[in-house]
Amino acid sequence: MTKQKAQLRKVSAWSRNWIVNRCLSWAFLFWIPVFIHSKPGHCQDFIALQKTKRIQFLTGYIQQKELNLIPKVHQGFQYALEYQADRELNHLSRFLARLGFSPLTSPWETSGFSANLQIQAHYFHLFPILKNQNWKIWAGPFGKLSYNTSFYPNWDESHLYWANQLQTGVSSRTVYSLQGQARSLFWEFNLPVIGLLSRPTIERDYKIDDFSFRGILQSMHHQPKLIGLPHNFQVHSRIGYNFPIAQKKHAQFGYHFDHMQVSTYYSNQFIQSSHQIFIGINL
Repeated sequence: MTKQKAQLRKVSAWSRNWIVNRCLSWAFLFWIPVFIHSKPGHCQDFIALQKTKRIQFLTGYIQQKELNLIPKVHQGFQYALEYQADRELNHLSRFLARLGFSPLTSPWETSGFSANLQIQAHYFHLFPILKNQNWKIWAGPFGKLSYNTSFYPNWDESHLYWANQLQTGVSSRTVYSLQGQARSLFWEFNLPVIGLLSRPTIERDYKIDDFSFRGILQSMHHQPKLIGLPHNFQVHSRIGYNFPIAQKKHAQFGYHFDHMQVSTYYSNQFIQSSHQIFIGINL
């Protein structure tokens, strides 16, 4: 009798183990597809939250002085359009393209106007310095390719003037979050350090520039020279406010400041300074 009870207990324990194992197996098989289908979605949502694309419009006052031509200040309004793409994971990487146009005049011009065209591409790679509930601060290197070309028909209708650069420097971005990160204030600061600068010579070899595409392309890359301080003094800064306008849509506005003084041994100084307001919207 005791032997039969022992066998029954053994069978009962085996049955319980079999049932538990089957339940665990079915639960495991049930959660595998749920995990497979849900996990990539969460990853995609997380990555999507860290990616931002934005279009921005800027306008404001600009003045410049081309000392290769005349020691007079040209001034006017600048109109610029920017495309910006950010990606934030453990670091912040940003690509920014900018197209700007400025009709310019001086007090000595009674008719017509001069013009300035800017085409720029920037890349930033910033590393986190501070991250907490309200503050995010990044800092790191950036690179910039800038074509800055001017035409002064009232003073010289035969030549273009330019200050084209390929440069690198240090950049920082500070964000202070408001209302649970729905709104934020931000400040950006870029300081170019060294670069390659192309400028026209003081004495032009030809009376009229070659205005063919090939001729303009060659002129834009004339004698690039490595420059640093004091021949390369530049500051770029931006402060703004970011806020929601719809579900998953944000806008921002603020103030943008640019100042540049560059020269080489074969060319006089080019000075340009602008004060702009900007407004942007996420795509």
